[in-house]
Amino acid sequence: MNENIGLFGEAAMGFNIRKITKLYEHYEYDRTYTYYDNYGYSYTIDYTYKRSNTYNYDMSSTFAFRIGGGLVFNNRFTLGLSYWNLGSARIKGKYESERTSYNGDAVVTTKDKDKFKLKSLTPTMVMLRFGISF
Repeated sequence: MNENIGLFGEAAMGFNIRKITKLYEHYEYDRTYTYYDNYGYSYTIDYTYKRSNTYNYDMSSTFAFRIGGGLVFNNRFTLGLSYWNLGSARIKGKYESERTSYNGDAVVTTKDKDKFKLKSLTPTMVMLRFGISF
């Protein structure tokens, strides 16, 4: 080009190590139900429901790459554009759940454990950047 404007290119490849952190969720609610019979008598039932879920995700690694290029102005300022592809991996892990319901004097607790597989996740991005060398 000329002495004040230059071009640059970049390429990189490697492995993307993906580890999603453990997710824990807990919720509960209380309700009061009132029923009426044919004779006008009312019956009230207090109901409480609690649930806790824990998701432990498996770690995975995928092939990743980056390509890009840009302009250099006066050997000091850069303007670049790059594309990142971090690979495609299926999200897998283990699930644990505990549900407890209180219905009057009755208490019912249910526990579940299982493995899960979700859809594939393919993170990609395009980055536009401006830089100053000093």
